[in-house]
Amino acid sequence: METSTVRFSIFPRTEPPPGFVEDAIATFRQHEQKIATQTNDKGLKSDEVLSVLAPDLAKIGFEVEARK
Repeated sequence: METSTVRFSIFPRTEPPPGFVEDAIATFRQHEQKIATQTNDKGLKSDEVLSVLAPDLAKIGFEVEARK
């Protein structure tokens, strides 16, 4: 299995992360090959990344802003 390039930090570091964090990180990792700057010759704009992630983020309870 390939190692993920997704990195994150939770603050405060003395507290366990909220329950939603695991699902959110899993969503980023699920789409990593499509959105990662290390695997794409040209990086995506934020709206492009959000369009990839939005459906799965909405499924786990996030409200996702629509494209401008």
